[in-house]
Amino acid sequence: FPSHDTNVLVKNENAEIKVFIGNNKTYVNNREVIIDTEPVLHNSMTYIPLRIVAESFGNVVEWDGFSSTVLIMKQEEFNE
Repeated sequence: FPSHDTNVLVKNENAEIKVFIGNNKTYVNNREVIIDTEPVLHNSMTYIPLRIVAESFGNVVEWDGFSSTVLIMKQEEFNE
């Protein structure tokens, strides 16, 4: 049964991210990062914070309060 030591590994060519259910300690490329929201397991679904994944993969995450929308863009698109 899932416990606090249950982890999720997400990776691509840019980064490897290891998050732990119920723990805000995360590892990005083996470097410890403390995130503000803990990953959770709910109704057999695992939810991990999108920001840590998107930013670790080289993207920029912005909040548009007007439309209540999260924008995720590649760094080069953000700089345009």
